[in-house]
Amino acid sequence: MATKQQTAQSDFPDVPRGMDLLNRQLLNKGTAFTEEERRHFGLDGLLPPHCESLEEQVVRAYEAYKRKDDDLERHIYLRALQDTNEVLFYRLLRSPWPVSNSVTSTGGPGDYSSLTRCATPFRRSCGTVPIRMST
Repeated sequence: MATKQQTAQSDFPDVPRGMDLLNRQLLNKGTAFTEEERRHFGLDGLLPPHCESLEEQVVRAYEAYKRKDDDLERHIYLRALQDTNEVLFYRLLRSPWPVSNSVTSTGGPGDYSSLTRCATPFRRSCGTVPIRMST
């Protein structure tokens, strides 16, 4: 007879578990994982003990966003959020609250100001693959 953990693993054979799951920004739901999901995916002890809905997370994320002093800090916050939880990142952008579009995109052609401001706080690549060029 299969144990509960074996059954959970067989229900979702391709889904990573534990920290591997939390490190996948497209799969990470943060505190929105239910208690059952936390058990199934080996997340017990890896997340805060309380569970939140996605809407509760969006409210909390927006409050953190509003506390940032300038566009650069807001940009860094949003990039870090996207790096850890893309579902929450895009839900926050679709929220009815004003999340500055200038923070999430560059200006028009010839506007390089955001690139020079944001070059230093680079956190991690997002979906890029390093390519070795031969000379």
